[in-house]
Amino acid sequence: MKALRLCLFPFSAALFLGMASPGRADVPYETMRRLYDFTPIGPDNPVVARVKDCGIEIPVSEFRASVASLLSKEAARALPLAEKRRYLEQLLDDHFLLWNGYEQKADQTESVAGMLKSTQAMLLEEVLEDQVLKQQGKSSLDRETLLKNYRDELFDKMDIVVANDAYAALKAEVHRLNGTAGAMEVLGKPGTKKDGESVATPAAVSGMQLAQCKLGAITIGDVLQAYNRLPPPQRPDLDQSAGLIAVLRQMLEPNLMVEEARARGLEKSQLVREKMQLNRNVLTRLYALDQLTARAVAQMKSPDIDARLKEWYQANLKKLYTSTDQSGKEQVLPFAANRDRISDDYFEDLQEQIRADQIRAWRKQHRVEIDEAVLARAAL
Repeated sequence: MKALRLCLFPFSAALFLGMASPGRADVPYETMRRLYDFTPIGPDNPVVARVKDCGIEIPVSEFRASVASLLSKEAARALPLAEKRRYLEQLLDDHFLLWNGYEQKADQTESVAGMLKSTQAMLLEEVLEDQVLKQQGKSSLDRETLLKNYRDELFDKMDIVVANDAYAALKAEVHRLNGTAGAMEVLGKPGTKKDGESVATPAAVSGMQLAQCKLGAITIGDVLQAYNRLPPPQRPDLDQSAGLIAVLRQMLEPNLMVEEARARGLEKSQLVREKMQLNRNVLTRLYALDQLTARAVAQMKSPDIDARLKEWYQANLKKLYTSTDQSGKEQVLPFAANRDRISDDYFEDLQEQIRADQIRAWRKQHRVEIDEAVLARAAL
């Protein structure tokens, strides 16, 4: 049984949440602006399209992977040159969006950086798990048991210091909550009151720092949150140190895996670096696309939107809003009763129009070079 050291001390650290796996250090993944494939440019992987002043270079491997994401191998192999060019133009559009996203420093925004942090954590844990399973070799135990044993081993090696006063406050709060109708509504959620007592845990109690370990500080609120996620029959007795250990184990083991992956240098591995850059590029492209979507959203709020919708409705009446019934008679969807559907259709078309206009403008400002010989030879 793991021993907890109980003492009084000041806390200052925050609970650490780590991050992402094996590698070729010679490949500069972090500088690659790719959306599908990270094979380096070379004699066997020539550039098929580039936009020099935007830093866009699309090698055959990137083009091949993009087509493979859309078509079967048989369909891709049978593409005539004109169709190859069409798919290449679509990929160029995506790379213009990627370029623009980096121009806006999308990867430095709070939202994208937060998603990348979470992604790296998942990658690190995933790669460490693969390493652990390979190190175990053949075993009579299944995958999940092997990984659980390894997580438990990491946890059991770690020192956790628990503050006496905070632990006493935690136990008192759990007793209060368990003695209150609607118990375990512990995180400020509404619940039934008993004798005028609030079910929510007071902020002063929730914010008390209960424990500290190499991952950082853990508050009473952190523990109550993890405790509350457990089904009632599985909630341990927090009056006993073993019960607190069980909750801390559940909370900390994933982050211990991340820390161990970092200690092994797995964040410098080929797999993690490549997948991180792929995620960074995909999110950066999406950020640029979202900015264009924001323009469409703004236009939907314009004072003359009803007039625009009616004009769109009339222009597309035959194509989108007229059908033929069983008797062969045309049935027209009335505008008023179908305004929401018409608005959605208009918004979708407006988004595409804004996107196409912007990419057209970028293409006009920046010279696109396509190597027709390489495109013709490219095996898909």
